[in-house]
Amino acid sequence: MDNKYYSEAMRALDRMISLREGKTRRLAELENYSGYALKVSLRGKNKYYYARRKGDKRYCYLGGENCEEVKLIKESVYLRKLLKNLGIEIKLLTELQANHKDISYEAILSQLPLTYQTALPQGNGIGNIAAKAWKEAKLKEKDRYPVKYPEQLKMHDIEGTPMRSKSEVIIANLLIAYGIPFVYELPHVISGKLIYPDFTVLSTIDYKTEIIIEHEGLMNQELYQNSYLYKTNLYLAAGMIPGRDVFFTFDDLSGGFDPSVVQDIIDIRLRPRDETSRIN
Repeated sequence: MDNKYYSEAMRALDRMISLREGKTRRLAELENYSGYALKVSLRGKNKYYYARRKGDKRYCYLGGENCEEVKLIKESVYLRKLLKNLGIEIKLLTELQANHKDISYEAILSQLPLTYQTALPQGNGIGNIAAKAWKEAKLKEKDRYPVKYPEQLKMHDIEGTPMRSKSEVIIANLLIAYGIPFVYELPHVISGKLIYPDFTVLSTIDYKTEIIIEHEGLMNQELYQNSYLYKTNLYLAAGMIPGRDVFFTFDDLSGGFDPSVVQDIIDIRLRPRDETSRIN
């Protein structure tokens, strides 16, 4: 399971356990109403309820819909069903917690022989901890905003992150291959406007500098021309300089994409110079 979804599942598990504790206490308060069965009699538009406890031969009349005892018996039955279902869900999520395997790029490569680990991040342990902390914080920040046009997220990078285009997947996979931390479509407020840059990326040179990579499609189409100009003006107004803080990549006129442009960004802005080497 993707680590993001695993984290969400674990948060759901915590919520369910807390909910079960509260509802169990409430059910204990309704012990006197446990074990009753209701039947209803309709008279016109009105409902009248009768109750019988297990083992009793006859029903006892309670009253109408607003009868307090009727409400408490209904609540007791509801809580028993809720707790049963919660128990099933908690058991499933607990099993997931016990058997979960990390499928992140670093985790998988770390399980391989050293010969196959050359594409792992080359930074020291402190750097990797900083990168992990940065990404976790950014993902929490991203979770505070709605996803933009989720129905368009039809492609996935090698870590399972849904994306909009094959060119974006190529960019993401290249960043992953070099161990460059990034968050896809992290919302930013730039020059007073909320926008969703394609990639917010952390440099592994100092684990502090962030850059943005924006991918635009076919620049012979007005839609992409307008998008490029709009974003460029926003970034410039915020003092963010293209080629320093923001990098744009483009499809060619046939819809193809040359990843060497991203390779250059990685080599120059995202990796220490003495660690720069192209993946063959």
